[in-house]
Amino acid sequence: MDYADEGSPFADWFETFTFRSEDRHEFTRRLHVLKANTQSADDAPDYYLKQEIARAAFGKGNPIKDWVGRIIGVTEEKGELVFWYLPDENPPPDEPEPATPPEPVPPSVTQPDDWPAWMDVEYEYDEEA
Repeated sequence: MDYADEGSPFADWFETFTFRSEDRHEFTRRLHVLKANTQSADDAPDYYLKQEIARAAFGKGNPIKDWVGRIIGVTEEKGELVFWYLPDENPPPDEPEPATPPEPVPPSVTQPDDWPAWMDVEYEYDEEA
């Protein structure tokens, strides 16, 4: 239902997700997905949980956008949330129709009114020079 991030990619980074179940119950999870002064993302407490949510929301890939409105499966096992992808609930967005290139415009035969005078000058070339 809602997504927010706080922090910095150069320090501690948190992402907050608000979920709403079918019975309209809402709950929020604040994830610590990047920890300052660490060698890898593996050291962040919730990095892998965030990756699970991304896979549940978008399937393959991780577009990190348009989180709100995605339908995902969530269960609780051993006190931990488990997420899974529901592709039938999230149809792919309609692809825009391919843009047709504009028709080529033939060169104008007449001069426009604001044609600069210097453009009408004919140049002569001196081949001996």
